[in-house]
Amino acid sequence: MIRYYLVVLAFVMVIRWYPSWFFVDTESNTASSKQGMVNKNVFDRNLVATKIKYQDIIREHGNYHGDSRKNSNSGLFVLGYVTPWNNHGYDVSKIFNDKIAIVSPVWLQIRRKILFEGWTIQQYSSLFKDDRAMKKLGRYMATFLKKNQFSGGVIEIWNQLGGYFKNDLLDLMIHLADGFHAENLKIVVVIPPPIHKNDLAGTFLQKDFEVLAPKVDYFSLMTYDYSSPQSPGANSPIDWVRKCIKTLTPTKGPSRSKILTGLNFYGNDYFSGGGGPIVGHGYIEILEKNKPKIKWNSKIAEHLIKYKKNGVSHSVYYPTLKSIQARLDLAKELGTGISIWELGQGLDYFYDLL
Repeated sequence: MIRYYLVVLAFVMVIRWYPSWFFVDTESNTASSKQGMVNKNVFDRNLVATKIKYQDIIREHGNYHGDSRKNSNSGLFVLGYVTPWNNHGYDVSKIFNDKIAIVSPVWLQIRRKILFEGWTIQQYSSLFKDDRAMKKLGRYMATFLKKNQFSGGVIEIWNQLGGYFKNDLLDLMIHLADGFHAENLKIVVVIPPPIHKNDLAGTFLQKDFEVLAPKVDYFSLMTYDYSSPQSPGANSPIDWVRKCIKTLTPTKGPSRSKILTGLNFYGNDYFSGGGGPIVGHGYIEILEKNKPKIKWNSKIAEHLIKYKKNGVSHSVYYPTLKSIQARLDLAKELGTGISIWELGQGLDYFYDLL
């Protein structure tokens, strides 16, 4: 049975939401989904490979195996995010609902009259000093989720504080977990990677994980955005992903199984002096217009294409069936689940792999 978790980006007292967006009829299929069904999966069609051609991606990316809608090929626990700015994620959550354990909408705002974004250090300090307020916040959020028939919540606040108030933030997460569990709700905490590019230490480390692991149901680990326009390159080098997981949990076991390894279904298009993210339709457009060669980099386990636009050289890192399968295999090897950012950004044949 598919479960819906609310993503909470900030905590507030005034609620603004749009109910028609939240509850998905998982029994129905869209006309477009029927047009995309074929009688062989991507493995049978020999598409999961290091040597691939742009023509194959253009021809096959919208076709998914009918049986793959319900039968898991990976056997992994999957969390998938959906957003209001990418409506296709809503369709994906319906079509592949039996393969995705948690669907988490990212389009509900909860406000406390003053959004946590923009709060001063003093305002955060005042909240964290008030133990009763933190407990009340946990009860309030749990009551709201229960009332609106969510199965739990996904909490993202760690990045907003940039490493400040770490001990207080751990206390807050524990209070929220207690409030959620009192209402029989699950709690997922979004965490940044413990290691960044060039081995720069992150703000969430093994000791933080060990404090929260007994209380939190799952951790959505952001193992993507390794590179940037200022330092272009791979989206998520596979050795870095492995290192992030093992840094948090050196040994395989129950705590590690709570980690949902982040899997990006978007990519990046870099050029001299800039660049930015691209999603599936943008990637297909680049393939159609430029007919590039697609090269596999075994060190990072990602494909790369290069092309020119208006005389400017571009490098594109976008996930492929092979790069996704490599990360699914890693998750199985290390004993984690996966979290996908986000469902509507990928190509439909990606879901054959799940």
